Amino acid sequence: MNSTGEICSVPDFLTSASRRASVSASHPVMPLVEITIGEALRQQARKNGDATALIFADDEIDYATLYARVDVLARALIALGIQAGHRVAVMSPNAVEWVLLEYALARIGAVMVTVNPAFRSQELGYLLGQGKVSALFTVRAYRRADIAEDIAAPLPDHAEADPVCKMP
Repeated sequence: MNSTGEICSVPDFLTSASRRASVSASHPVMPLVEITIGEALRQQARKNGDATALIFADDEIDYATLYARVDVLARALIALGIQAGHRVAVMSPNAVEWVLLEYALARIGAVMVTVNPAFRSQELGYLLGQGKVSALFTVRAYRRADIAEDIAAPLPDHAEADPVCKMP
């Protein structure tokens, strides 16, 4: 809306056809690839297994190792009862484990719900409830905040649970 309350429209010189033409000239349309994230990783591991897939701090992981670690984690998630369609929260700063969870959850068809590790109990409780989250993976602490203590309030039935998930 403009200052007089009128709904603004796209100027006449930017008609739908001209916008499409200018966008396609500068950004050619790529066809969609019918492949899952898990399959894309599998193909990369097979084709470029020794190539570096991930660098984080002092960790450097090649595609073959990444694929193998994701496979182990995906099986562990299934053993925990996580299934396709489940929403799984990950409350962590950037870490190799975050990437592993992202791939493993995608591989089994679960939905990753990212949670800001700076959230406190009220924000976390709201997100977990609204997101219909069935599992939460988190670090123990973040920037001097005790996440284990913060999750105890919105999850009183799980206050005694160890909130740390150690990955392979």
